[in-house]
Amino acid sequence: MPFCPNCQIEFQDWVKTCPDCGIDLIAELPPTPKIILDKLITICTYNHPEEAYLNQALLQSEDIQSFIFDDFIITLSRLFALAIGGVKIKVRENDAETAIQIIQKAKDNNFEPVDNDGEICPECNSIDTRYKIFSLRAVFLSWFLVILFLGHLSTASVGIPLGFPLPFIKRCWRCNNCGHEFKDNKS
Repeated sequence: MPFCPNCQIEFQDWVKTCPDCGIDLIAELPPTPKIILDKLITICTYNHPEEAYLNQALLQSEDIQSFIFDDFIITLSRLFALAIGGVKIKVRENDAETAIQIIQKAKDNNFEPVDNDGEICPECNSIDTRYKIFSLRAVFLSWFLVILFLGHLSTASVGIPLGFPLPFIKRCWRCNNCGHEFKDNKS
């Protein structure tokens, strides 16, 4: 049976040219080349796609081809990260060991910068501090009272206009290490 070399369709013996391509038919098709697919191995997983993108760029800078899986699913909802196992970086099997070493080396060399404007806790000398403007307990209490009062007004049908509660200003530093609150050291 003759075959079309272009569209690889088999025809009856009496057909000499392919009706679709207009090419003369041949007796046998050439053997199809084997496609060698490298096995992909997951080398790391992340809860946030941004972390995976950064490490993929790191691997590409070292000429290691990497692939990211499930990043778009997790961008739909962060809750999917736990269900599907996170965002995965996969590399070819022969590049896996080198890629793991590159990512581990980058992880060991990184540090988390602390943004605290130079304030140091007077109790424990930690630089892990943050500036608080409002007392969170007072803000939540004031919102609770407004909601409680609104619920009381709706049942009593009294038309008293309400405003928003003002948060209580605290303005102090809080140490994330020991929990100590202190005023600005510079003033």
